[in-house]
Amino acid sequence: WAYEAALACGARVVHADRPKRITYARLLHGCDMEELDEAYAEEAVRNYRKILAGKHSQTWHKKRKDAFQRVVVEERDAGMARALAKVLEEHDAEDVVAVVGRRHRYGIRKHLVQRCRRSKGQMVRGSMLEEHLGWTVDVPEDQEWRKEHPAAYGVKRALFERVLAMATDPSVLQDARRWMGPMKPNEAHAHALAEEVYGAPRMMLACVPPELRECVVCARRGQERSFAQAIEDLGRVRPSQRGSGYSDHALEMLRGLHFQIQ
Repeated sequence: WAYEAALACGARVVHADRPKRITYARLLHGCDMEELDEAYAEEAVRNYRKILAGKHSQTWHKKRKDAFQRVVVEERDAGMARALAKVLEEHDAEDVVAVVGRRHRYGIRKHLVQRCRRSKGQMVRGSMLEEHLGWTVDVPEDQEWRKEHPAAYGVKRALFERVLAMATDPSVLQDARRWMGPMKPNEAHAHALAEEVYGAPRMMLACVPPELRECVVCARRGQERSFAQAIEDLGRVRPSQRGSGYSDHALEMLRGLHFQIQ
C-alpha cells in the first residue's frame, strides 16, 4: 500500500534495503550454530518479557547483540540510514518518508542523527554507517561443509528457521524456505529432530535465565526440583553448550514433560 500511495501522489520511490537473499545468506551461512542458538535464546527472552510486561517489575535480562540483532536489524538499520541520507543529499530534499518495520525505527533514526552531527563538525563515536559498508556483500554457502556434515546442516537450518519464526512475520519464513530449497534425506532427518526440540516451549524455557523462568512456570507441588533438573538436562543439547542440537534423551523428555505453564 505504501508503494501505491507514493505513486498516487507522484513521490519518487527508492528501495533503500538490501535484497532479502543477502540477509538470509548472512544469517544462515555467515553465522555458526552457536550464534544461531544464542539468537534463539535471546528471542525466547524477548517473547517472555512481552508476555510478563506489567506483571513483574524485575529486570531479568540485559540486551545482548546476538546474531539476529546484528545481521537482520543493525546492519540493515545502518544501510537504510545511509541510503536515506544519500537521497537527501543528492536531491536536496527536505522530507523523506521511509516505510520500515518497528524494529528499525530507533536504529535508523540514531544513524541519521549521528550523520547530521558529523556534517556539522561534531565527532560522534560508535557510528555504524562506516562499519557496515559491506552490508550488501553476499555470503556464499560452504557446499563442502554441508556435504561432509549433513546432520549439522539440518540442525543449523532448523535453528535459522526457529529464529525467523520467533522474530518475524510467517511470510518471511516461507520466503526463506523457498530461497534455501529442498534438503537431502539425511539433512531432513536431523532438521526434523532439531525442529521438534527447538519448537517446544520447554526448550525456550531451557534457554532463559532461571529467575525469568520462575516467573513463567508453575511446577506441581513437590515437582519443583525434578522440573528444574529436566530443564537443565534439556539445555545440554544446545550447540552453545557443546550439544548437537537434539538427542534421544531430550526428545523423550519433551514428549513426557507435563508441568503446568502459566
